[in-house]
Amino acid sequence: SIDFLFYSGKLLYVKIMEGRRLCAKVEWSGILAGATFSDDCLHLYQQNGDGYIKIHLDKGVIFAK
Repeated sequence: SIDFLFYSGKLLYVKIMEGRRLCAKVEWSGILAGATFSDDCLHLYQQNGDGYIKIHLDKGVIFAK
């Protein structure tokens, strides 16, 4: 499962659980502009385009920029 926490339009964190195991969790203060899903990856983009998070759902790996 994937949990998102939003506050005042900002994405505070993303948490990925596989059963009871925490695969990945990231705290992020960017304003979410959009999200795309491709190749078992979830991409989250900041509003200004400077930052993004790429999450591999199968491996629980996060790339943050």
